Amino acid sequence: MDLSKSTTEDDLLDMLGGDDKARKTSTDSMSDPFAEVGLEQEQEQAAEPKLEASTPATPIVHPTPPSAATVNTGNSPAPEINDKAITAQAKFLEERRLMQERLAARKKEKQKAKMEKEKAAKPAPAPTSSSSGPGAAAAPTSVSSSISAPTPAASQFTSVSVVEPTQRSEGGYFSSSNYWVYKVVVNNSSFVIRRFRDVVALHSRIHACCKGCILPPSPDRHSMRALEEGSTIQTLNFAMNRAEDMTAYFSDLIKHPIISTCEPLSVFLTLKDDLGTTWPEVSSSTVTRMKEKASVNFKMEFKKFNVGDVSEDSIEIGDVVTAETERLNVILQAVPKLESATVLLKEQSEYAGDVGMEMTKLIKDTSSFLPPASSAPLRILSTTLLRSGRRSKRGSMELSAAVAPLSRHHMLVDNVKKAFGDRKEAIQIRLAAKRTVEAKTIKVNQLKANRETPLEQIRQAEMELDVARHVLKKRVVETKAVGDILVKEVGDLSAVRRREYMQACKIMASSFAETCLERKAIWEQAKAAFLEECGVGEGEGEVGSEVKKGEAQKGGEVVWGENGRGRSDTGGSAKSIDM
Repeated sequence: MDLSKSTTEDDLLDMLGGDDKARKTSTDSMSDPFAEVGLEQEQEQAAEPKLEASTPATPIVHPTPPSAATVNTGNSPAPEINDKAITAQAKFLEERRLMQERLAARKKEKQKAKMEKEKAAKPAPAPTSSSSGPGAAAAPTSVSSSISAPTPAASQFTSVSVVEPTQRSEGGYFSSSNYWVYKVVVNNSSFVIRRFRDVVALHSRIHACCKGCILPPSPDRHSMRALEEGSTIQTLNFAMNRAEDMTAYFSDLIKHPIISTCEPLSVFLTLKDDLGTTWPEVSSSTVTRMKEKASVNFKMEFKKFNVGDVSEDSIEIGDVVTAETERLNVILQAVPKLESATVLLKEQSEYAGDVGMEMTKLIKDTSSFLPPASSAPLRILSTTLLRSGRRSKRGSMELSAAVAPLSRHHMLVDNVKKAFGDRKEAIQIRLAAKRTVEAKTIKVNQLKANRETPLEQIRQAEMELDVARHVLKKRVVETKAVGDILVKEVGDLSAVRRREYMQACKIMASSFAETCLERKAIWEQAKAAFLEECGVGEGEGEVGSEVKKGEAQKGGEVVWGENGRGRSDTGGSAKSIDM
């Protein structure tokens, strides 16, 4: 079997899919002819006469005792008797080989009929409604049941909520520290007590268990809460925000068809005791946690050192990965800009509100020695700034809600890349198993070529080769399953993106348009109020504006009189304001 060329999972399965005993017939002339008949001959003794009747029996010639005339008195053996014995033995071995071939063929036919019967009895999988994305259209259906298995088996968890954060303290080597524990309510009936580092460990274990799955973004330590995270005293508001994040995280986990049935999630939500008794990385002992962390770091570094650049050998999966990588690059570039624009709009609204409040305070402080008419323009400006700031703040909140799905997909980028890494890791493991089979095959061929090799050594090498082939077949199935899961996950994620992105774009467009129109109306009202205060009413229209233009061209300027109204002075010299 030539394994030197690059082959896909289907090609390797076709190569390794033959019967194991059919491969052993090549060495029957060297091994014991009765070794592989055994129980099969006893099970099919009823069918044995029919098979033997169809093949004419070859008579075995028994050598007659030599006469005195034919006895060779010399040291050399009688050549005639030895030739007859060798011929009889060769015919006997040939009959046994044919019998073994017939038994192996019959067994293979029975296995094939059994597989066809099971395949006919198995119900057809229900068609998925995951839209027409590039990944969804190419979602394969033949996924290994031991790896992927998005079967109709319902999850035992219907709802998970995180409530009632409670602060506790624990002693350390040098000082005590405070931390929050949360009540995780499962199915509105039972509950367990967990802390945040248990959730972090759960995310890592789910990623190790469900290869190829795109995990939802974990409630990690946010940058906005970094200072409070490291502080000695964490507020209740901090804990409540984290509880909301964990509730959303668990809701996404139990909705996933594969993750909802995995073992780490089941242990996390059902184990009543402290989770550190089962998972050493969250143990209450500091030494145990440090040892486990050091072991995990060593394994990660070893994996990075050994896993090189692996190329994708499936054209379909390669196209899906390439298209998804381009989408991820667009998300990484566009979403931060939208988030920055939302932040800028929020800051602008806050600055406008602050300026409006300060101007209101200024008017109040100067109202004792200034006439009310003199502070009218400032009053108009401060009111306009406050109204504009409030409208901008409301617009920024609407934009933040619209950008939230985009931000979530931005946080998913790392998890999507980890799923791609799972596929590469599976290919790397499969290639290692393939190289092992190649080495074992070369070793067996070399031992067979050497006639002085003991039969027991050849049998041992063949057993090792069969084990290596079995491992390779398992790795091929696992790699194909990871690829199938990855394609389906990317297709589902693309469908969700199209739906959520369209809604987000509509909300952002309508929110921007409404915000701009209302802010325009606010400032137009402010302009009309200024003109009214300056003596240019709506009835004057274009005449009043022409008068003002003429006064401006003559070098006049508007000053404030005793009545608080603006009057024109065309003298051209510096004027003072009448109080």
